[in-house]
Order: sequence, then structure tokens, then C-alpha cells
Amino acid sequence: MEIFKIENGILIECDEQVEGEVIVPSTVSMIAEAAFFGCNKVQSVYIPDGVTHIGDSAFYSCPSLREVRLPSGLKEIGDEAFEDCGSLKSISIPSSVRRIGEAVLAGCVSLDSVVVDKDNAYYYSDGSDCIIERATGTLIAGCRMTRIPEGVTSIGQRAFQGQIFLRSVELPESLFEICKDAFYGCTSLKAIDIPYAVSHISEGAFSACPQLSHISVDIINPVYESRNDCNAIITKDDHTMIVGCSATVIPEYVKAIAPYAFAGSRVREVKGNIESIGKGAFSHCKSLVSVHLPSVRLISELAFADCDSLSSVSISSAAQIGRAVYTGCRSLRGVSFETRQNL
Repeated sequence: MEIFKIENGILIECDEQVEGEVIVPSTVSMIAEAAFFGCNKVQSVYIPDGVTHIGDSAFYSCPSLREVRLPSGLKEIGDEAFEDCGSLKSISIPSSVRRIGEAVLAGCVSLDSVVVDKDNAYYYSDGSDCIIERATGTLIAGCRMTRIPEGVTSIGQRAFQGQIFLRSVELPESLFEICKDAFYGCTSLKAIDIPYAVSHISEGAFSACPQLSHISVDIINPVYESRNDCNAIITKDDHTMIVGCSATVIPEYVKAIAPYAFAGSRVREVKGNIESIGKGAFSHCKSLVSVHLPSVRLISELAFADCDSLSSVSISSAAQIGRAVYTGCRSLRGVSFETRQNL
């Protein structure tokens, strides 16, 4: 039985039944997209020095993969190349690598060592158990053991996604930006303190972090605030709440909730003078029981989707209701408006 399907030096596919140690043939120069997808029993992979490219999702969701040897001539690692390899313990990036894609280590929950060769001209780790792009100062991939060093200016998109054992993170004073879904699904993360220089936090940066119960912003930050220990991140210019958590108290001056601001949190009650709720703002809030928003004028699509415990909604002056706002709300039997309407 042929273990590999190889065409013109490209490893197209590995047989899903293969298990244990896998040695990639020396005739291979490239591992194609999703080549090892579904190889649930592979525990270690040896990639020879002739391989220069690892494609997108090449080892996606190989749950038993504990060890992978990357070749010295490797130039490129594609998007999501090792995503959801839940048993992977360590990874070492050779000096030859010049491009690493997005979410390359997302969901690698057992990962506790990430090392970049000190001679790599494009990336470094500097003993911090992460991958940092030299040209931009962007941390593109981290793990539960990561210590973010000073000099990092950006946490890249999906950099820590799915790191369920990440309990705490200290953001450096050099940080300017936290990108989309940067800490998405960090289910053990309890607290976050935003430094003074952070001027851009993207959608979903802290979504699906149900343990998050403390949020603060440096008092001299010119863009964001967490006034009166409200445990949230609020824009100073238009008073939009962009990140909330289970302990958030929505101040009276907040008029808008940004998309996915509370998504996946353990917030139990929503009330206030809010006029606008963004897409998916409270989606997947499994502990949310009641909503009382007498001033709301816009509720965007999926705003309360999959809130299993939501049983009471009162929106007495709602003007516009988006698509599938209450989809998956199994405990909700009706919504109170100025005149009661059924779902």
C-alpha cells in the first residue's frame, strides 16, 4: 500500500490510516495544502532538507502529532499549517524560513516551546516561546508559555486563538495593536490590562473567553478607557463598548456595543441606555438570562444568537431588528416591545 501520493515532487496526500512515525521521502520538495488532514494517528513527522514549502493547513487537525522536524532549507509555512494539532509539544523554526502564515499554531493546546533559530533574518523568538516578525514587530504565533517581550508592537490575527490553557498575559508597553481574534477562544484567560500605547483593538480580539472577569485600560491611554472599574474597553471618542466580560457594568454614557464585544462571555444581564448593538455582540453567552434595553434603536444580526439561557427580553422602543437575532435561544418564548410581539 502506498502511504503517500506524490506528483512532481509535491506530496499531495498521506494515507489516513498511517500511524506512528512518518518519514517524508527525500524526493519531496513541497507538502501540499491539507496533505496530512485526517491523519489522526500520526505521532511524529520527519521532513527532509529538500522540502522548501509547507502548504496551508498541511497538518491541520492531526490530534496525535507530538513532534515535527522542520528542514533546514524550509522557506515557507502556510496559513493554519499546524492548527489544532492538540498534542504538539514543541516546534523549532529554521533560519531559512522567510514566510509564516496566519494562525499557524492556533489551537495547539499542548505547545510549551516555540523557538526560532537566532540566525533567521525574518522572525525571532528571543526565548519568549513565540514567533515575532522582525520587520513589523508583530507577534504572529504564541502558546500557553509565551512571555510577550518589549518591542512587540502588534498581536497578530489569531495569534493565540484556541490556547485554552493560557491563564494570564502581560502586554508590553510597546504594544500598539491587537488584531482580530488575537485571543479568541482562550477559555482560561482571566484578566487583561491594556497598556497606554494601544490605539487599535480589532473585532473579536477577546471573544469566547468565558473566564475573563477583569479588564482595565491604562488611565493615560488616549483612545480607550475603562472608567470607574467598569471591566470593559470603551472608545473615548464615541463611547462604544468594544470588549466586555462577565463582570462588566455598562456605564450610562455608553450608547453602542460593538460587534462580538461580549461574544462567548459569561455575562448574565444586559441593561442600560444602549441605542445600538452590533453583529453577534452577545452571541454564545450561555449564562445570559435577561435583557432590558428601553432605548435601543438598532439590534444587528445574530446579536443574541445561541444564548441558551436567555428567557427575558424587553426592548420597548426597538426600531430595527436584524436577521436571526434570537436564533438558538431555546429558553426564550417571547420579546416585549411597547406592544408585545411573539418571535
